[in-house]
Amino acid sequence: MDEHGKKKTWKPRPRYMGKITKFYRDKGYGFIVSDYDGESYFFHISQFVDDLPERGMIVNFMINTNKETGKQYCSNCLVVEYPPERRGRR
Repeated sequence: MDEHGKKKTWKPRPRYMGKITKFYRDKGYGFIVSDYDGESYFFHISQFVDDLPERGMIVNFMINTNKETGKQYCSNCLVVEYPPERRGRR
């Protein structure tokens, strides 16, 4: 129940597609440019569940907002397509 006594209903959160444009392996973070709005979103390496991120990957992800800073970031990142130079050698 919410603060008004109404039953909370679950709504699926949207997922987006984008491309990793920057990745700092030594620091463990990078940025994804969204195909949806063209914005660049921060991601941490821990948000990749199926592979290690690298520049040029096409990924599917969710957008969250940091409650303390109000900044948006990527989560639950899944690799959809590998960069051309890596295809075929997983």
